[in-house]
Amino acid sequence: MPLIPRPCPSCPSCPAGVCEVHRKRCYRCLHPGRPVPACSCCGSGEYYVSGYCRACHPRLGIPESCRSCLGWTARRLRGMCNPCYQFASRHEAGACRGCARTVPVREDGLCRLCLIQAGSLHGPVPAQLPAGGIRWHQLFFADAIRRPAAGCPQPEPAPTAWSRPKNTQLRLCDPPRDMSRVRLRDHEPADPPFAAYLLSELNRHASLRGWPAWQRDRVLWIVGRLAAVHAGGELIKASTVASAGSAGGHGAGQAIAFLAGLGLLDDDRPDVLGTWINDRLAAVSPGIRAEAQAWIDVLRHGGPRARPKADATIRAKTGYIAAFLGDVSARHASLREVTSQEIARWLAGRRAAFYEAGAIRSLFKTLAARRLIFADPARTLHTGQKLASQPVPLPETLARAIGTAAGTDPALRMAVALIGIHGMYPKQARELPLEAVDLRQGRLIHGELNRPLDSYTRQAAASYLAYRRQRWPVTTSPYLLVSSKTAHTGQPVTSGWMHKLLQALPVTAQQLREDRLLEEAAHCGGDPMHLAAVFGIGPQASLRYTKAATGDPAPDPRTRT
Repeated sequence: MPLIPRPCPSCPSCPAGVCEVHRKRCYRCLHPGRPVPACSCCGSGEYYVSGYCRACHPRLGIPESCRSCLGWTARRLRGMCNPCYQFASRHEAGACRGCARTVPVREDGLCRLCLIQAGSLHGPVPAQLPAGGIRWHQLFFADAIRRPAAGCPQPEPAPTAWSRPKNTQLRLCDPPRDMSRVRLRDHEPADPPFAAYLLSELNRHASLRGWPAWQRDRVLWIVGRLAAVHAGGELIKASTVASAGSAGGHGAGQAIAFLAGLGLLDDDRPDVLGTWINDRLAAVSPGIRAEAQAWIDVLRHGGPRARPKADATIRAKTGYIAAFLGDVSARHASLREVTSQEIARWLAGRRAAFYEAGAIRSLFKTLAARRLIFADPARTLHTGQKLASQPVPLPETLARAIGTAAGTDPALRMAVALIGIHGMYPKQARELPLEAVDLRQGRLIHGELNRPLDSYTRQAAASYLAYRRQRWPVTTSPYLLVSSKTAHTGQPVTSGWMHKLLQALPVTAQQLREDRLLEEAAHCGGDPMHLAAVFGIGPQASLRYTKAATGDPAPDPRTRT
């Protein structure tokens, strides 16, 4: 807190008559026969109080000039503003080649004042300075000099040339490395070209992702420690990265993703999804478990005609089929012995028969394609259609409550506009690109979607974009909705983030979207083609909403008259 100077009553005419700390008189009155000492910081004879002059006092709070950059500031440390104090802690004092003052200078011989004057405090300095150095300086407020403006792309660092060696020496013993207590300040890296390549690529990666300076420095510290002890071409284990980042806080996850992008990561982390699958299928016999594993491998890693599924899909299918495999294991030793009648009897009366039948069909179809069973017993399996719920419009009180809840959160208001007005699924809203919202033309353009922005969506987008620029000024995420974890990763926000965001509403995202589709179906007079064209849904879904909105079932286009 600032120091409140108290005048000395013994010498009211003295301009520096301020009482010393815990005393009632000034230094001259306390020591009349002793000369006034010099400032302990700058050495000047303009003594004020507590061993400092007015300019160097750390708690005075009076606006003065910084003795390094000459900027006007009220917050000083040892007579300098905070940026100059940090600059002096990293650089030694010397004669500046720009202004010829003896102040802390950088490696190129320039002080912070000359760097600010040259306009290159955070960039390269011009090779040729004016003749005789920099003689004239434009003064400024010290707290007004900051880093370059947000959103301005910085020049991408040039890549460092390095190629992976064709032949590498295999390690006879590769014990785990614990780098949580390693200090490598005075040691040369094991492979200097490889270390320079890693640090150069990390700077380029941080520039492309728009990382803030603190995040780049934290990951740079972790990768620098790893590069110092790993030779070129050696894969870096994820456990080693985690141990290197444990002493520096967060940043290990970004370092792991960065090394994985370069192909230099040996991911030895525990398989969380595999452990979960093993726990769910613990009651299955070994023979059937081995056959089911072939199906699980296709779900996780894909196949010749199949793409890898999401972890949520794998968990759902495994959960649906776990009970069936456990029941079959009690009677059979292999899935080749299962018949169609046995599957139908097992599904009879099951509450999730529709989903369990889908998982069973997927299992036997994969095993038949891989020639692990003789015939597919689930090929003719029919469980009917999934029971669809009846969409119901929201009452007026809930609509007002939604507007009130979304009024204070710009991200929630934007999500309500995308789901409740434009009828998007939460996944579509999460993956909507930033360039899809065109405020200048007032349109929402993405793929086949091209519609004008209503006033609510336009105001929500304007307020959210202003919040986005203020909250994450240097983000380069291509998606409209970002979070603290995805602002500098280039990935869309997760479904968990969207679910937590929508918890503030009195309704679910499905109810909000259904209410919008019902409103449009009632407005267009129950025209399913109009509903399908506006929201991009299928014919059956259009008929479902038009029937609920009008009360009169529309004719099914698949039936012939």
